[in-house]
Amino acid sequence: MPERLHRFAEAEFKWECAHGGIETIAFARVLGSMAINWVDLVRIPPGNSIGCHTHGHEDEEVYIVIDGKGILTMEERQVEVGAGDVAHNPPGGRHGLYNHGERELRLVVVGVPACPVRSAAASGTVPDAAEAC
Repeated sequence: MPERLHRFAEAEFKWECAHGGIETIAFARVLGSMAINWVDLVRIPPGNSIGCHTHGHEDEEVYIVIDGKGILTMEERQVEVGAGDVAHNPPGGRHGLYNHGERELRLVVVGVPACPVRSAAASGTVPDAAEAC
């Protein structure tokens, strides 16, 4: 049976430069299924970042900040985020995250298939009515 409980303290993290960001971040992909593309536990050391990037129109992400603080870029806007904050990165949305705090920034990143209606709106196409969410 697949593991159903995932903890930062027990996860097997891999270090990489994420989307051309500053230095490296640690991530552990703990879940992927038909309904959820991925769930990553993410650790960003002070001064490091997930570089600004844009996903295609086929998926969207949710960032759930668990601990620490950072500067989240959403399109051209920058906003400070901290523990308890949840940010939605829509299909085709530009986003990135920089840890400007003094301690590690921890978050959960959930990637899901995009709703065809929202995805179509972002790309400028009109979906078939049967595809509506």
